[in-house]
Amino acid sequence: MSLLDPARVLENLRSDLPARHHRSFVVVGSLAAAYHFRRALASRAIRTKDADLVVFHAGDVRACQAMAGEFLDRGWTPRESYGSPRPRPRPLGTLPFIRLYPPGSRQYFIEFLGLPGNDPVAPKAITPVRLPSGWHGIPRFRFMGAVAHGPRRSESGLLTATPSMMALSNLLSHRSLGMHRVSQPLGGRKVLRSSKDLGRVLAIAFLTPREERETWAAGWRAALEAGFPRQWRGHARRCGLGLEALLRDPAGFREAHHAATFGLLAGLGATEDALRGAAEQLLADVLVPLREQAGAAWER
Repeated sequence: MSLLDPARVLENLRSDLPARHHRSFVVVGSLAAAYHFRRALASRAIRTKDADLVVFHAGDVRACQAMAGEFLDRGWTPRESYGSPRPRPRPLGTLPFIRLYPPGSRQYFIEFLGLPGNDPVAPKAITPVRLPSGWHGIPRFRFMGAVAHGPRRSESGLLTATPSMMALSNLLSHRSLGMHRVSQPLGGRKVLRSSKDLGRVLAIAFLTPREERETWAAGWRAALEAGFPRQWRGHARRCGLGLEALLRDPAGFREAHHAATFGLLAGLGATEDALRGAAEQLLADVLVPLREQAGAAWER
């Protein structure tokens, strides 16, 4: 895991990615969050290993195949530590994802992620893509569509996901804490995956002024209606269940605090009490109104 300057990485991405594909991606994850909050973070470097890119037309196999092939022709090199390319497109679960280092550097790598269709049911679907080295997969997570809703253009010209939509995506993805732990330790600890993702939600809420955060409910409803036109009310009613579970679980909350302060909030001195307060405000300012709009009483 490297210390990266988010503005510099985005500028490098702008230079390294073929210009005609700049509108094909949205930058998401810790890189996008750190870029948005770069002034509040006093331009601190962030700990990350990758630049996650959501591909707008991931369902178009030929377009993705041509795009990845073009990157390889321009000197991008595969990161194969997560598995080698396969000789066949099935079974889908064995396909390695497309992870590429930029030309002449191994400081960071990009990973291709795809957008789900409307009203997706499966937690994850995989689109097989054939490259010269063999078959790879582009994952499409059920709630990933939220991050592509209303992206902002960075100073580099690339589109970046907004913090509010990344928070929504993570909240929707975790209705409970579960048992799954991250594969790579964060500061020497393998925390729950839910604690890591919900910790980022807490970090985003902590860094966002309350007057701005109070506007999120309307945007979240719009994103849910766009991605889940038939299911949005159910998702709105359940959004935040994982956060409530986290608040009831001292060990899980400690892990979320550790993940947040190891990552986005590193060096800011954010205490557990401060993050707990941010969580309570998020529930009151955003999640209660969202559930009310979906026609459900908020039960605490």
